[in-house]
Amino acid sequence: MPTQRFYNIRPKKQAAIKAAIIRQLSSGPLEKFSAKKIAEELELATGSFSGYFESREDMVNYVIQDYIDCEERLFKEFLEKLRKNIFTGVTEITEIVEKLTDFAADTGLLPVLNNLFSEIKLSVGSSFEYIAKETMEIMEQVVPLLLEKVEKRSKMDKEPLCNTIKDVVGLGVLCYRYTLIEIYNDYENKKKILQKFSLQFEIMLAGFLAVIKV
Repeated sequence: MPTQRFYNIRPKKQAAIKAAIIRQLSSGPLEKFSAKKIAEELELATGSFSGYFESREDMVNYVIQDYIDCEERLFKEFLEKLRKNIFTGVTEITEIVEKLTDFAADTGLLPVLNNLFSEIKLSVGSSFEYIAKETMEIMEQVVPLLLEKVEKRSKMDKEPLCNTIKDVVGLGVLCYRYTLIEIYNDYENKKKILQKFSLQFEIMLAGFLAVIKV
């Protein structure tokens, strides 16, 4: 996130810097994204600009923080529904993807997120793994919750049941992230992509219930 020095400058200048970061992140691959280019665009001394952020990662995190907050809020609501009904899933997850991608479009972050998702793919090793970290944290919350709810109903032993839940949730996370990649790369076909995503989740859920023998 920005340093205190950034928050001490005028709001108008803060907005100009944020807009410049978004333009840079929207215009090309991440390896070409740099504080120097942004400083040049804004006609600022590189040394002066570097005092506003400690790293490139801080700049990226700053412009997508509202997006991350939106995702956290949507999944918090989903987890509350899941606690009440373990069969909650397909419709609610599809709604999360739709609301999150609409939020990105409404806030002008589509090209930024398209570049970010293109960079991280489905890996977990990039320095720009904010979104991956968020979804992994979600996974870590869903697995024990499902285990607690399903264990009493399933005929499987706890260890294989836990492993099965981890596998299915992990597959669901990958499917979720890949769908976001597709939508940010082709937002005009969002409805068609969401339909495919919903069908994939229905198949996963049906397979999961069959395997755990609820």
